[in-house]
Amino acid sequence: MWYPSYAFDGRPRCYQFNHRIWLKPHSPVDYLAITITVIVFAFCCWVLFRSAPLIVRFLGQTGINVITRIMGLILGALGIEFIAGGLGALFPGLVIVG
Repeated sequence: MWYPSYAFDGRPRCYQFNHRIWLKPHSPVDYLAITITVIVFAFCCWVLFRSAPLIVRFLGQTGINVITRIMGLILGALGIEFIAGGLGALFPGLVIVG
C-alpha cells in the first residue's frame, strides 16, 4: 500500500510500508521487547496516577486551568488537522502544495 507524503521542500513523495513486516513480531526477542515496553508504560502511568495529588498541590488551581486550556488548544489543532487531511483526501483539488 502506498502512502502519500510531502518532503520538506514541498514535493510530493510516496512511501510503501509492508504491514505484514511492521506489525508482526518475528522472534521471542520481539515479544520480550513488546512485553517490557507495555510493563514500563503501565508502571509510568501508575506512578503518575499515584503522584496526582502532589502534582495538583504543586500546580494549584491556576496552573491546572492553564494546562487545561493549553491541552484543549492542542486537541483542537489536532482535530482541525484531521479534518483538513480528510477533506484534502476527499477533494484533491483543495490541497495546495508549495
